[in-house]
Amino acid sequence: MEKLCFRYSVSLFMTIVAIVLLLPRHTLSATSPYSRPQKFYVNCGSDSNITYGGRTFVGDMISGGNSLSFSSKGTEAINQSGPGIYGTVRIFRRPSSYNLQLDSVGLHFVRLHVSSRTELLTSRFTVSATSGSTHHFKSFSVQNFTETPRVAEFLLMINSRKLEIRFVPEPTYVALVNAIEVFSANNDLEITPESDKNLHTVYRLNVGGQKVTPENDTLGRTWSLDDDFLYQKEAARNNRTAATA
Repeated sequence: MEKLCFRYSVSLFMTIVAIVLLLPRHTLSATSPYSRPQKFYVNCGSDSNITYGGRTFVGDMISGGNSLSFSSKGTEAINQSGPGIYGTVRIFRRPSSYNLQLDSVGLHFVRLHVSSRTELLTSRFTVSATSGSTHHFKSFSVQNFTETPRVAEFLLMINSRKLEIRFVPEPTYVALVNAIEVFSANNDLEITPESDKNLHTVYRLNVGGQKVTPENDTLGRTWSLDDDFLYQKEAARNNRTAATA
C-alpha cells in the first residue's frame, strides 16, 4: 500500500511539475488596469435588457443597427423558468447566425450560455465562429447534458472586425442559446506560441479557496471549488494568508 501511495505521489508531483513548466508558454500579464468593454452581451430570445453578473445583456430583438444582427427566420423566442439571462432562450430550427461588428481585432473572449430544461431536451447542435477567413472552432458540439446552465468559453485571436457565430441543429433536433458574450481581452494578455491563440476553457478552479461568482471577478468568470477534483480530500489542507500591499 505504501508503495502504491508513493507511486501516486510521484505521478502527482510530476504532473504538478509539468504544469508549472508549461506556465511560461501561456503568459497572462496585466501590467495596466483593465476595464471590461461594455459590449457585446446579448440576451437571446428577449425584447428587453437585463443585468446579470455585473453586465447588462441587451435583448437580441431590440439590439438593432449594424453592430449586431441575426436572421430570425426559422427561429423562435421562448420564455422558460430560470434566473436572469436564463429566463429566455433563442431556438433555432435551421442553421442561423449572429453577426457582430467588433470595435477592434485581437484577442477576444467568446462565451455561450446554454441552459437545458425538460422541454428542451431535443437539442443537439454544433456551433462555429468565423472572422474573415479564419474558422476558430468548427465543430464545438452541444447536445443533451445534465450540467445546467452550461457556459462554453473561448479565447480567440480575431483577425477581422466581422465575427459570425453560427448555430446548426442536427436533423430533427433544435439549437438553442440563452446568452452570448463577446468582448476584447486585455491588451497586455500574451499567449504563446502563436498556434495556441484559440483556447477553450475546460475547468476554472480556485485552488484552496471559495467559489468566485461573476459579480466578483473582473472578467465576469466563475471559479469553482477544487474539492471534487482532490484525489484524497483528507490529505489536503487549505492555507490562507492575509494579502499584503
